[in-house]
Amino acid sequence: MPVPEELLCLGRADLEGLGLQPSDWIDAAEEAVRLQGAGQACYSPAPGLHPHAATPEAFFHAMTACVGQEGAGVKWVAYFPQNLPRGLPHSTGLLILNEPDTGHPVCVMDGMWVTYARTAAVNALAARHLARPDAETLTLIGVGGLGRASLLTFREVLPRLREVRAYARHDSHVRAFIEEMARCLELVITPAASVQAAVEAADVLVSSPTEFEAPFISARWLKPGSLACPLAAGREMGREGLRGVDRLIVEDSQHFTARLERMPGHGPVPIAGELAEIVLGRKPGRERPDERIAVVTGGIGTTDIVLARRAYERALARHVGVWWRYR
Repeated sequence: MPVPEELLCLGRADLEGLGLQPSDWIDAAEEAVRLQGAGQACYSPAPGLHPHAATPEAFFHAMTACVGQEGAGVKWVAYFPQNLPRGLPHSTGLLILNEPDTGHPVCVMDGMWVTYARTAAVNALAARHLARPDAETLTLIGVGGLGRASLLTFREVLPRLREVRAYARHDSHVRAFIEEMARCLELVITPAASVQAAVEAADVLVSSPTEFEAPFISARWLKPGSLACPLAAGREMGREGLRGVDRLIVEDSQHFTARLERMPGHGPVPIAGELAEIVLGRKPGRERPDERIAVVTGGIGTTDIVLARRAYERALARHVGVWWRYR
């Protein structure tokens, strides 16, 4: 074990080179949900800072969690969509991992690799329980890092997947995404002409837009039996869209309710259950073939910590990363 005065630093390239596969990401998500459901995880809803009145979508979030013997930590992320015209990344982040018994920090790593992997994995885990087993068409709205991670993870849980529809505001981004993914996946990937066309074609819908005016997805467009995973905390569908599905499953009810306060409109949005209840069998998964189900996740740091622990342990075994003596 490293001495307490040192931290292992892992950059994006280090993490991508560790060989952790999408199936490993999903296993980490399942372990986090299991520990959460067993009462062996504690976390706090992500406090948000919104410093720019002119760009209310911009934020800083801090996600904290302690997950059994996996570890504790905080992920500090920023989303600034106004960076895009400047040629800068819209999302940045760092994660600090601590030992649960001593409290000592042991690792700091790129937070966006963790974010993309955990967000895709948690929603793929939900799809394993809530998508129709014969789902053949996956639609991606947004083809950035999270769209790519989503495609890689959802193909692990959709055994009948045959076709992918992709949509983004910029056609050039869709073309580049299709060319990249076609080199590593044996799937038919086609561009969608519009958001509505993309949604209407979906057996499973995953939206991860970087630029959008919410809401822009109508529940009326979802076909019977579809599963919607709006990764921007459900803002893509809005209150009316989330009320328009047959069942809404969330990662954490308290956190979802808090985020709902920043969503335009008025009135409550009924919640049918939490993801841990579905995964642990306390509540049923899909109950009817024609159910239209939405899943809203995000803001809970448990999977971040489990996934970060997996990366840290593998990096130690492979002597990857740079040591920093911080005191």
